[in-house]
Amino acid sequence: MHGWRTKLTTLQRWTEAHHSYQQLQRVFTRLLPLVVIGSWCEAILTSCVSRDGFFAQIYDLPHRLPGFPYWHQVFSLLSTFTLGLVGIAAAGISALVFAESAGRQRLAVGTALIAYLLLAATTDRGGIVTLTLPALSSAWLLAGLLLGAGCGWLARHRFAMLWSGLVVAIAAAGRVALQAIPHGSVIAVVTGAIAELERFLGGLWLPIIQLASWLGLPVRQLALLDPHGAANLNYALAHAHLTQVPYPLTTATIYRPFATFGGMGATLGLLIAMVICHYRRRLAWSALGPGLVNLNLPLWLGVPVVLNPLLLIPYLLAPAACSVIAWGALALHLMPPAVYPLPDSTPGPLRAWLGTNGNWAALAVASVCLVVSVAIYLPFVRMVQAGGERHVA
Repeated sequence: MHGWRTKLTTLQRWTEAHHSYQQLQRVFTRLLPLVVIGSWCEAILTSCVSRDGFFAQIYDLPHRLPGFPYWHQVFSLLSTFTLGLVGIAAAGISALVFAESAGRQRLAVGTALIAYLLLAATTDRGGIVTLTLPALSSAWLLAGLLLGAGCGWLARHRFAMLWSGLVVAIAAAGRVALQAIPHGSVIAVVTGAIAELERFLGGLWLPIIQLASWLGLPVRQLALLDPHGAANLNYALAHAHLTQVPYPLTTATIYRPFATFGGMGATLGLLIAMVICHYRRRLAWSALGPGLVNLNLPLWLGVPVVLNPLLLIPYLLAPAACSVIAWGALALHLMPPAVYPLPDSTPGPLRAWLGTNGNWAALAVASVCLVVSVAIYLPFVRMVQAGGERHVA
């Protein structure tokens, strides 16, 4: 036990001492206010002022809240112009931080923003240039970080103007090449490839998705395919019980209801562990509202989880442990499978209970999974906390 703790502590110290990682943390710190505000707006939008939101359905807010369509538009705009701009903001801020020299920062930031906008722009058949908001958003955070860091790094070297012109030219050429590819065919190819990979890899597919999300890749919008969901739901509606559904062990009955509390990586466990350890409690409380409806971007950037090698371990281990517990409970017939569809904003610990139409055994298993995820995150939070105290000292 002491040996692996020593190795992990050494890894944490090495990571924190690396200059590039320190610069990355500075980028995340500057992005965090935008992310926290945007996450709260997104949480309210998806759970309260959207017709398919969890609290909107529970409390019949579309009919009880005066001006419901107006509030939906307000929070949709707020979310769009906060979280919807995180990707391009990451490009500009990382260019600013990585350029280091004040004399080169304007060049680096300008190059990064122009290149990013070129890649995000599209041209319709009438020749009108538009910007696609998903390409500016947090889904493309890694792209913004890499582009900005690269522009900042090039700005510190000789012939900075030449390098900047080359980056812009490459971005323009990339935009032309992307424009030549039919958008629908790209989506079809990507969706087909994802489906084939999921069938081929089976259970290994989920850890791969989580690893990709830890790297900052846009997998949060990736739908986990569930070809058996319709069959399970049809059986439940026809028989009014869940004891003999045809496919009880699927991604939708194991991973979604029991391993995604707080978002990918079961990060509600991380949030609770932070409160228990009194570690960055202001961040934890500011992330609580979004975390309850499965939005974890404030924790993801604020701790940070993304690109943090120490927290990669519980980020993968907590969902895996919860999935094993849920699989065991289903295999032993301790609870029925969760087959009823729910809004994405349903609080994580309630998904299993509501997805089984109020089965108390499912709620008990979900509670066990939440406790286990907290227990897995706790020692790693303490190590991160100890590393922060050493850094301050």
